[in-house]
Amino acid sequence: MPEYILTFDLGTTGNKAALIDRGGIVFRAVTAGYGVDYPKPGWASQRAEAFTESCAKACRVLLEGVDPADIACIGLSGTMNGCLPVDESGQPLHPHFIHADTRSAEQARGMEKTGIDWYRLTGNRASPRGSAAKVIWLRDERPQVYRRTRWFL
Repeated sequence: MPEYILTFDLGTTGNKAALIDRGGIVFRAVTAGYGVDYPKPGWASQRAEAFTESCAKACRVLLEGVDPADIACIGLSGTMNGCLPVDESGQPLHPHFIHADTRSAEQARGMEKTGIDWYRLTGNRASPRGSAAKVIWLRDERPQVYRRTRWFL
């Protein structure tokens, strides 16, 4: 019977990963860090590849001496209010916008003017820190990326 849960929490500065046993005790834990790019004021993004690289790095540490067949399941959590456009095959099309990215302030103001109660609809206010404004920014400022996007993660 599988013995462990493998978890990954992809945060702003790194992937906090753990191997947890059937009793709920952390068997091993590691943080695989990655950076944030700030190319302009108000812009904050990360390379999507940093997430997969950090998962691979964490697995090398967490699974040392552990039979992968002993993994019962994998738990994932990701950064809040992010926006990562991917194509049909799941390939990233643009760096991941993190919550601190506010380049979509104009789009958020436009959302407020629609008369839609964004909080009631989504649980979030119209904000440049929110994912919806980031999607609209991509539509407005990077239409070639927006057209190729199949999903926003």
